[in-house]
Amino acid sequence: FFPLGYLQKALALGDAVKMESVTMETDLETILEKVKAAGVDYDVFHAAQIKKAHGLQNRLAGTAWKEDCFAYRVHGDQVTEKGRDGNFEVKPDMCSKEVQKGDAKALQNYGRPYKDDKPTGTYYKYAKEPKDVIGFCDVSR
Repeated sequence: FFPLGYLQKALALGDAVKMESVTMETDLETILEKVKAAGVDYDVFHAAQIKKAHGLQNRLAGTAWKEDCFAYRVHGDQVTEKGRDGNFEVKPDMCSKEVQKGDAKALQNYGRPYKDDKPTGTYYKYAKEPKDVIGFCDVSR
């Protein structure tokens, strides 16, 4: 993956990193080395992004979903439920796909509020102008 900050800094180099011929066969390392030679190092941005992700994981660990938040476990096609004794019992009458569908619906943000138990969101197919979304990507963080 390419961290957004890396892409923005690399693209801002403009002609300094322009290459004569880039095709589907061009080795990615060649491009990364060209950008690195101009002062923007992918490895530095990648390491910072991974460090940030790990920091967020650690910070949010106390708020992550806990086992008690869920009524069932799904392993492949098998659904199990935790019994009063703490052991998990197989529920052969339950469909794993239906459990996963219910979880997806409970966790999704799209389309809220629901109307008649269905999402009410819409799809906007026209691209926004850069000035309308410029605040989305603050590189300084």
